[in-house]
Amino acid sequence: MKYPFKSKLSQKFEEFVAIRIASGRWNTTYDYNLHHFDRYIVANYPSCEELTVDMLDWCRRRETERNNTCISRTTPIRSFLKYANKRGWSTLDPLPLPIFEAKSYVPHFFTQDELSAFFKECDSSVIRSYQERRCTTTLLNRLQLPVYFRLLYSSGMRTCEVRWLKCSNVNFESGIVKIIKSKSIDEHGIVFMILCYNYFNVITKLWRK
Repeated sequence: MKYPFKSKLSQKFEEFVAIRIASGRWNTTYDYNLHHFDRYIVANYPSCEELTVDMLDWCRRRETERNNTCISRTTPIRSFLKYANKRGWSTLDPLPLPIFEAKSYVPHFFTQDELSAFFKECDSSVIRSYQERRCTTTLLNRLQLPVYFRLLYSSGMRTCEVRWLKCSNVNFESGIVKIIKSKSIDEHGIVFMILCYNYFNVITKLWRK
């Protein structure tokens, strides 16, 4: 659901967002934070029709947040300020960017035993649902879990790419999975002949019961 902007800058925000969406450089996090900024303007500067220095205090790093969190929260506002300057809506100086904090995250590499146990549990949830004589809708929902994780494991697809897949993106006869929506704007496809074929057969049998 699309929520409207309510400040006096609403039309400018809408134009900016439309441009970013068209160029594939917009996401739900940006949208969420820009709407927060819009509500801040409504509450504190209800009659202002252009950006002011005081408004941009919202972008200062808060005592409760790290630099990276501040960067994430204020990125759409920084981008809007640059856009506003180019369009002649503003002459304010660009906001200083907090220093990026490097992360020391070390990924966990699953052993073969861990992978086997993980997928066994995924499959067991489907079997338990069948044994408990759950309704067809529940069985289909449970069946998505092992397929979802097998797609991630065997394809290298991003979690968001798998979550955003639609039935129309998958050709069960050829086994081609077409990735339409991703972090980038490039469409691409991958082939999963055996996995798609087996999944299609199970779904068909469930619906025929």
